[in-house]
Amino acid sequence: MFQLDDGSYIFPAPEYALHEPNGLLAIGGDMAVGRLQSAYYEGIFPWFNPTEIPLWWSPDPRAILLPAEIHINRTTKKRMRKTAYAITLNHDFEQVIAACAQRQEGT
Repeated sequence: MFQLDDGSYIFPAPEYALHEPNGLLAIGGDMAVGRLQSAYYEGIFPWFNPTEIPLWWSPDPRAILLPAEIHINRTTKKRMRKTAYAITLNHDFEQVIAACAQRQEGT
């Protein structure tokens, strides 16, 4: 397991993640925007309790959604036709992270 350097946003390659517990890759660091962006870009994410040291994960296998293979049921299709929505990518990273951090039930 890797201990993250506070002065660097570099993560070890996900291939080094532990098999047990599945995907635990590194500990330490902080929730700085740069670190989170670096982690998410590599498929790594933080998962820990607020009173604990950050744990960074990259489980194998990863959940992958293939658009051509997604089945959308009738109820959801009906709602999608009636509701305006938008899909964005990396639209407002800092605001999303801040909103997740404010959730009472965790992120």
